[in-house]
Amino acid sequence: MKAFRASWDTLLGTTVLGGAPLLTWLLISCVSAYICGDFKAVGIAHNALVAVATALTVVAPVVATIAAFRWRKRHRILPLSMLWVELPVGLLCGFAFLVALIVVWGFASIE
Repeated sequence: MKAFRASWDTLLGTTVLGGAPLLTWLLISCVSAYICGDFKAVGIAHNALVAVATALTVVAPVVATIAAFRWRKRHRILPLSMLWVELPVGLLCGFAFLVALIVVWGFASIE
């Protein structure tokens, strides 16, 4: 049972640390694309909105990763040293999922 708890804790940590920035980036990208695409104004208001949306898509995943890391540091079963393994593995898995999603989405849109 102890091995199951340890493997589950590692899987949870990897999923949280990889999924938090990915989900944040996808949500902010979709919402900002919807808002900026619907915004019919041109000029400084539209440019400011696009600049804020771009800044959010860069800053928000970093903030989500830091928040997930801090949450994960407090809620864990395994030693803290395993957290330094979970972080790069989770980020790598999240990046691989994003690349796979983009590839599948790209192939689905080919006519």
